[in-house]
Amino acid sequence: MAAIVELCRNNGIKYSVEIVEVKGKVESYKLIKANDRSTDCFLKFDRDTQIIVIDSVKSGTSRNDRSDLYKLVIEPLFQSLGVEYKYIKTESENSIRDFARRTSFQSGFKYDILFLSGDTSISEFINALATTILRSAKYRISILPVPLGSGNALATSLGFKTPLQALITYLNSNKKCSPLPLYDAQLPNSTSMIFFIILSLGFHANLLHCAEDPKYKSMGVERFQVASKTVFESYDLNVGIAVNGLQSQSYSYFAVIAAPNLEPTYKPSPKSSVLKKELHILGYKAGICLEDLQDKIMRGYHNKDGEDIQEIGTIYQCFQKNLELSIKTGHNAPKYRYDMCIDGYLLNLEDCNSKDNEYKILIRFIDDHAIMVYQNQM
Repeated sequence: MAAIVELCRNNGIKYSVEIVEVKGKVESYKLIKANDRSTDCFLKFDRDTQIIVIDSVKSGTSRNDRSDLYKLVIEPLFQSLGVEYKYIKTESENSIRDFARRTSFQSGFKYDILFLSGDTSISEFINALATTILRSAKYRISILPVPLGSGNALATSLGFKTPLQALITYLNSNKKCSPLPLYDAQLPNSTSMIFFIILSLGFHANLLHCAEDPKYKSMGVERFQVASKTVFESYDLNVGIAVNGLQSQSYSYFAVIAAPNLEPTYKPSPKSSVLKKELHILGYKAGICLEDLQDKIMRGYHNKDGEDIQEIGTIYQCFQKNLELSIKTGHNAPKYRYDMCIDGYLLNLEDCNSKDNEYKILIRFIDDHAIMVYQNQM
């Protein structure tokens, strides 16, 4: 089914996109230009801001010639509007990290980066930035997440449910930019990772690890549904975790969450706000029956904004200061019990040095930094 979405108007021309969707998936984009003198509107772009478009071409289910948002919409649109920008197309799994490390960002200048990607690409960029740039308010790097990944948690939590919504917001002269709260997870092997969506163990981490199997990889978002069946049927979901030195509890699902949504329709942490400097711990205790665990996980598809989901078998608590997690899995535990996910980056605690099968993770709130994000105000 085809629909026409207006993007903007500029100097007597209306720019729209014809979008064809089949079963909720975009089949094609087509940019349409039409004369329109009904409003005398002129778009303005700050000449002191360098615009960068990062196209993560393998994100989600990847692109084809009929659904390539950059080639079919952004490139001809920016050319017609006279927008100067730099285009980065990923060519390998290291492209975004290499760009972040090699680019000479200048203090006092502003940078707008449009990520045509999912959350992992944005995480890779932030984690690859030099500390002197990232952790300084003298730099300003504003990110527009254009949701083209599998989950798109950041974009969804900022109000961008579709790529065109994000693009429309960026073309709005009244667009709003806010600091993106960042958190530093220091791992047992003395390395650290910055996150802004989720750090998880148990079911969520197991699911993402399992979904990376080549037999699921080509399915897109649907692969998570298929992989979840494998996890429920084959995994012993039981990880012992203590928070801030309190008594350890066993969890089937454990997550430190900064964003309400992990997918457009999945809201596991309804009290979270990706723009608030706070984290929520969401845990489903081990030992409850499989049906109850599935119900708790699936509740994320029905939660309402601000809802308190604390109940028997569920831990849901807000933290506004640093956290320490102590993870103990037991001797001879299967490797999947050590699975962890940090904003789409998959790792396993067994690969970190540890004594007595106990692992400590310190999560610190980062105060001053360079990262901003655009948000949907419509």
